[in-house]
Amino acid sequence: MNASLDEARQLYAAAQRDMTSLDILIASGRAPHETIGFLAQQACEKLIKTLMVLHSIKIERTHDLDLLAHLATAGGITLPIDAVELGQLNPYAVALRYEGSEVHWVTEQQAVNLVNKLNSFVQQSLQTASNAQ
Repeated sequence: MNASLDEARQLYAAAQRDMTSLDILIASGRAPHETIGFLAQQACEKLIKTLMVLHSIKIERTHDLDLLAHLATAGGITLPIDAVELGQLNPYAVALRYEGSEVHWVTEQQAVNLVNKLNSFVQQSLQTASNAQ
């Protein structure tokens, strides 16, 4: 198996775990908004990194979705999410998990929509890469 495809699948599986956790917490109706935002941010981070690996773009060890989106775009990937929308998840990456905030940058539904849209795109990209082997 292609090492890049294997790495991409591992990143994708990690994103799926974040998405499962996100779904469970939302269903509980009790999760703090910063935890919902954090899981959405983490899922998007791993999904973008999956695409970058598939396209042989060096991935950075960063949680910054703005930077990752820029690197992906510079590498020839057209993301299905507007960079401004994606950037709304950035505050949830680290600081808000510890500090908390009354500010809601995205609603639960917006977070889920962003993740689902990016996930569908990545899933299709993975399938195309798998079929090409």
